[in-house]
Amino acid sequence: MDDYIIRNIDIADGSGGEIFKGDVAWKDGIITAVGDVTGHDAKTVIEAEPGWVLSPGFIDTHTHNDDLVFVDHTQWPQLKQGITTEITGSCGVSTFPYSKKYLNALKKYCKYQDIILPHKQWLKWDTYENYRKDADEHHPLINDLNLVGHGTLRIAVMGMQNRKPSAEEMAKMKELLREAMDHGAIGMSSGLIYAPGAYADKAELAELCKIVAEYDGIYSTHIRNEGAKIIEALQEAIDIGMESGCKVLISHHKVMVNDYDLQQKAAEMMESARQKGLRIINDQYVYNTGSTALGAMLPPYVLSEKVRFFLSPSYRARVKKSIETETSWQNFMKMLDHDTIIIIRSDATPQYQGMSLAKAAASEGIDDIDMLFKILLKNLGSSTMVMQFSDMEMVDRIFRSPYTCIGSDGLGAGNGHPAHPRAYANQVKVFSEFVRERHVVSLEEAVRKCTSLPADFLGINKGHIKEGYDADIVIFDPMTIGSDASITDPIRDPKGIEYVFVNGSLRLKDGIIQ
Repeated sequence: MDDYIIRNIDIADGSGGEIFKGDVAWKDGIITAVGDVTGHDAKTVIEAEPGWVLSPGFIDTHTHNDDLVFVDHTQWPQLKQGITTEITGSCGVSTFPYSKKYLNALKKYCKYQDIILPHKQWLKWDTYENYRKDADEHHPLINDLNLVGHGTLRIAVMGMQNRKPSAEEMAKMKELLREAMDHGAIGMSSGLIYAPGAYADKAELAELCKIVAEYDGIYSTHIRNEGAKIIEALQEAIDIGMESGCKVLISHHKVMVNDYDLQQKAAEMMESARQKGLRIINDQYVYNTGSTALGAMLPPYVLSEKVRFFLSPSYRARVKKSIETETSWQNFMKMLDHDTIIIIRSDATPQYQGMSLAKAAASEGIDDIDMLFKILLKNLGSSTMVMQFSDMEMVDRIFRSPYTCIGSDGLGAGNGHPAHPRAYANQVKVFSEFVRERHVVSLEEAVRKCTSLPADFLGINKGHIKEGYDADIVIFDPMTIGSDASITDPIRDPKGIEYVFVNGSLRLKDGIIQ
C-alpha cells in the first residue's frame, strides 16, 4: 500500500513537456507510479480540485538561510513558497568551518545574514561534519544542501588579509574543503566583490575547485563584476571551470547596465563554454532590484585594514576619494542612481529606513557619500539596502534562457526584520508574473527552471515526477499562485500553494505548516 495517491490532477512533470492529466502515487518518500496508478491503493487519497497543478518541489539554488534552521526549523519562508530544497552557503559565505584564531572575524563576516545566534552555537561548527550534524538535530522540514564559502575558508586560515595564501595556507584550505566534501557538501561558493573573496586570484580559486571537481561538485560564484566588466568576470569563472573540471553555477546572473549587446555577449560566452564541454548554468532572482549589505558600497581594502574608517577623518577622506574616482572594483556608488539605492534596515537610524540614499542625504544637507558613512557609523557597519540595477527587459532576457534556474538570494528571511521581498516571494512570482501575467515563458518551462534543471545539474534524485524519484511534490493553483510581498511590506504569506510534500511527508496544507 502506498502512502499517498493524488488523483485526477494536471501534472507538470519537470521535464518541460506538456502538462497531462493523471494520478501520482508514492511510498516511503519515493514516487511509485505516475499517470495510470491502476492496482495501487494508499493510506491517504487526495482528489484534486479542478485546475490544480502537481509538480516536483521547487529548488531554490541560492539562499543565505544558513542559520535559519537553528531558530526556526520549519524554514517557513521557503516552505510556504513550495520550495522543498534549498542551497545555502552562497556568495563565499558559510558559517563553517572556523578556526579559533579567527572565529570572531568569521562571525562579523556572516553578520549580514541577519540571524543572531549564541556564541556556543558557533563553537559547534569547526568542521562541516559538525555543522551538518547540528543542523540535522534541529529537524529541518526541507532539504538543505550546503556550499562551503571560499571567503570562510580564507578567514579560517588567514583571516581578512589581503594577499595570496602561502603554500601551507593553501594546503590547509584544501584540507578544510575536502573534509566538507567528504561529509556531503555539494561544492564551493565565492563572492568576489566582497572581502576576502576579492583578494583571491583565479589561480587560487581554480586550485580549490580541483578538490570540488573530484566529487563532481559545483563552483557557485558571485562573479567579480556584474556591470560594465562582466565579460572579463565571466571569463574568469569559465576559466576556473575549465582548468579545474568543476561544474559552474553563475550566481544571480544579471547585467547591471542596460546594455543588451553586453547581455547577449555574456549569453554567447556561456554557450560557447558549453560547446567546449563546460557544464555551466546560471540562476536568477526575478526582480530588477537586488539587496546586500550597505557596506558593499565600500572599497574592498577597507575590510582588510585594521582601521575603523569612520573613526578617522583622514581615512574617511581616502575612502571617499576611492568611491568618487576608482573603478577597479565593482563600485556601486558610481554605477547606480542614488535615488534607487533604498535603505531597508538600519536599526540605529530607523528614520532612514525606506528612504533612498539620495533622499536621506538631502534631508541632512550632506552629500551622498557622507550619508553612507553616517549610516554605517551609527549602525556599526550593519545595514542593508535594496538597489535597482536594470530594467525588466534585461531580467526577461536572462530569464528566457533554457539554462537559467531560479535562486532567490534570500537574505534575512524569517527573522522578522525588513528584507528584500525575494526572500518571501521569489518562486511564486515566477508563476504569477512571468507565466500568468506577462507570458514570458510557459508554465511547463517555469516548472522546469524551478525543478529538473537545477536537480539534473546538481545530480540529485529530485526535480522529476517519475517513478523512482524522491517524492518532493508541490500542488498549486496556477490562477492564484503569487504574493503581495513588496519592498515596503515584504513579510507576506504567498498565495495559491495548496500542498507541499518533502521526501513524501506532508509539510504544508492550505498554507499551514503541518
